[in-house]
Amino acid sequence: MMKKVFAALLLCASGSALAYSSCGWHSDLEGVPCLSQEYQRAQRELNDRYSSLTLRLDNRGREQLERSQQEWKKTRVERCTRREGNSIFVDLDCGISRTDTRTRFLKERLDECYRSGCINERLKERP
Repeated sequence: MMKKVFAALLLCASGSALAYSSCGWHSDLEGVPCLSQEYQRAQRELNDRYSSLTLRLDNRGREQLERSQQEWKKTRVERCTRREGNSIFVDLDCGISRTDTRTRFLKERLDECYRSGCINERLKERP
């Protein structure tokens, strides 16, 4: 029997839940499409920064970045999803926030490469 999978918006009591209030929904279900679009935007920006950074790195740096990125993805899934029975709940706001934070980290590393040269050890840092 196939498991049912549900994506649900879980609003946090913290201020981050209001970070994407431009969606202007009146209920959680109304907010899901807007937040899904925001998540896709955040993911595109992340992928663009990641690709740009890999072009500037040497082989060792690319390997380090790939390991760091895989660890970050694993952590994002652990922190932004939860299972209850046959359902999976996805906190889109958490995913957007963590993705935007990672994108800023990658941008800082890319800017660093342009300014003073890439520092592979900095790729291990986690935002």
